[in-house]
Amino acid sequence: MGNLASMYLDENNLAEVEKLISKALEINPSYLNGLRYKATLKLKQHDPAGARAAYQQAIDALGPPEMLEPGLTSLREEILGQQERIKLAKQ
Repeated sequence: MGNLASMYLDENNLAEVEKLISKALEINPSYLNGLRYKATLKLKQHDPAGARAAYQQAIDALGPPEMLEPGLTSLREEILGQQERIKLAKQ
């Protein structure tokens, strides 16, 4: 899904991105890349609340921070940073 979703995002074909993400998250609601693409899609749709919610779902899907492997800890921090930037941009 990732490469195709990325291509559609680059082309600003948001309807196709939404279809891909919906299908992927229907199969696996905790699919981290799907949730991150969903956040990006929501931002492109001028829906910062939806983007923050998708990032929160991604954080929740990762599980408790103390249980994460080092690579996932940095990913969690990256997602938290993206979520915070959206919050700050809204102010």
